[in-house]
Amino acid sequence: MLNKNTSVFILQGEELYSTIKQVFSEYLNTNTLNPETSDKKHIELLTTEQLADRLKVTIQTVHRWRKKNRISYIKIGKSYRYDYAIVIHELKNKKGGKK
Repeated sequence: MLNKNTSVFILQGEELYSTIKQVFSEYLNTNTLNPETSDKKHIELLTTEQLADRLKVTIQTVHRWRKKNRISYIKIGKSYRYDYAIVIHELKNKKGGKK
């Protein structure tokens, strides 16, 4: 339900992606998830395929980690994006399963 103070914007394509990336970046800067990434201004959002390639794992492994909430992600429409630095930090801290 919209009220008088609600603004609605219609964004598509690259403009939508850029806006989401900017909002995510601002969120990370104000809500630091990880001291190692807090001073980094450039956030690189990777696709599932790109993340799997960088980590040298299968795409199915990335899907499994996402479904088990082992790694953080952003859902944009029907696709997922991952911040590489945050994923690396999470995998290092969660190594060996549940604690």
